[in-house]
Amino acid sequence: AELPSLASENVELRRQVDDLKTVQQLNQELARRIETLEQLLGLQTITPHTIAARVIGSGVSNFEWDITIDRGSADGIQVDMPVVTGASDGPRLVGRVIRVTPISSVVQLMIDPDFAVAGRLSTSQEAGLVMGRGEEDLRMGHLRAGIEVSETEPESVFTVGYEVNDQPGLYPAGILIGTVSRAFSGPDAVESFVTIRPAVDFSTLEDVLVIARGRAGRGATP
Repeated sequence: AELPSLASENVELRRQVDDLKTVQQLNQELARRIETLEQLLGLQTITPHTIAARVIGSGVSNFEWDITIDRGSADGIQVDMPVVTGASDGPRLVGRVIRVTPISSVVQLMIDPDFAVAGRLSTSQEAGLVMGRGEEDLRMGHLRAGIEVSETEPESVFTVGYEVNDQPGLYPAGILIGTVSRAFSGPDAVESFVTIRPAVDFSTLEDVLVIARGRAGRGATP
């Protein structure tokens, strides 16, 4: 006689458990989101003249190498402005703005095969040109022959800041590009190159900062 009542109670308890699991998942996502924004706020305090933006579209999964952000010319965004993410320990390079509308902008990611930026190895201080290669690690060339990379202490690569004919480069100095993964140099090679694992996971990127100060023109040196 009590079976129908027990069955109904069991269904209700299961529903309550499912509701609690949903609330728990929402709280976990909210906590993660708050942590991400706190990290970005920490970065903004040490990186002045920046505009915070949220990623609203990504083509990374479709073998395209750009993202769309929810800030545009109405917010002060202009073509060629550098885009970074990170935390209070320092900025990490994302890419640069390549198209702008009043309410949104398209950012070319540094993994784009058409992307290039001058970089410097943290240990040897050698400079070279870092280029995107899509899903593969970045490539940094124009290094001296016979260069070696420590296997126990990964070497970081940062952007180089300089001017050519009074024209500043697009990217401020000291932005982390990534970590060297391998070094290549043949016995008779004139120069070496290294591959670099990007410091940013572009597939999960949600929030960025656009650096508004020190903007260079479209033809500026990377």
